[in-house]
Amino acid sequence: MSEQITRTEDTTDGIDSITWTITDEQGIASELIAHTSGLILSVDTRPDRQYEGLAREIFEHADAEHGLYHVPVWGRTHEGNRWADAVGGDTMDDQQACDILGLDLDVVTGAFFAA
Repeated sequence: MSEQITRTEDTTDGIDSITWTITDEQGIASELIAHTSGLILSVDTRPDRQYEGLAREIFEHADAEHGLYHVPVWGRTHEGNRWADAVGGDTMDDQQACDILGLDLDVVTGAFFAA
């Protein structure tokens, strides 16, 4: 079953973002938020709608429309890592992702603590 996907541009936690959503009679069923560069910031599906393929549907739509990048493994949750592996797609370069997220690459990768 194909759902209608809407797109809105906004600011999320001070980062310019684009949000793609699927809604149903209960509100937002699933949403994907990405930086305007395409870096995925979050993906969430309401518990009663999980395992229906909604997050994959949004990902495929947004990737075709805008081009998306997964955050590198260091920035993913365990579930996020499994999802990124399942849907495929490109992963953003470590330094570029850190620059967008305002992080220090040496701290993120542990190089700061190894010195």
